[in-house]
Amino acid sequence: MLEPIAASDCAAVFLMLLGEEEAAALLSQLGPDELQRVGTAMVRLGEVEPERIAEAIAGFVAEADNAALPAAGREARVGALLGRAVGPVRGDSLMQRIIPEAKPQAVEIARWLAPAVLAGLVEEEHPQVIAVLLLMLDADVSAEVLATLPAGLQPMVVERVARLEKVTGEAVALLDTVLSAQIENRFGSAALAMGGDRPDDPAEHALAGVVSAPSPLAVIVF
Repeated sequence: MLEPIAASDCAAVFLMLLGEEEAAALLSQLGPDELQRVGTAMVRLGEVEPERIAEAIAGFVAEADNAALPAAGREARVGALLGRAVGPVRGDSLMQRIIPEAKPQAVEIARWLAPAVLAGLVEEEHPQVIAVLLLMLDADVSAEVLATLPAGLQPMVVERVARLEKVTGEAVALLDTVLSAQIENRFGSAALAMGGDRPDDPAEHALAGVVSAPSPLAVIVF
């Protein structure tokens, strides 16, 4: 029968199961003494049998059962992790999708519009506003919208996209205001009232006439 695995050995096994960057990130949070103990354990473990690996993982699961994850600051932490994973601009855009109350309604409706229609809604706006919109969309849709904009406007938009390091909440709020006004002006206020089936809603028919049928995104959902 195997002797119980020591806590330092358990930590060493767990760290060696991770990638270098993940393991280094965890080690950076340890103090000098802890680092020495874990480092020593990692060096002297030798070949680790599957049973030992399973025991180490089970030990962490048992510890996790006795711990709690505080909710305070969760959104900020998730936002920071996403920012490190995909960059601050994409991370901020993902958070706008993840948190329902932070999801601008008009921006979400815009995701379902055909690129040509969307370009028509914003082509008279400031290039900075258009740049924020492109960063909120999927890459292929952004490319189509950009290609549909007037040729003279495209370089100015591209320059601002390249210079934007982060899409702020204020920028998203401004974009939502602009899109809300444009969508209401073109399709009527009912187009902004998403939710529920309204087969006789004239706004639905108006929007249905301007989406691109071949695209899987070309469906307005009400």
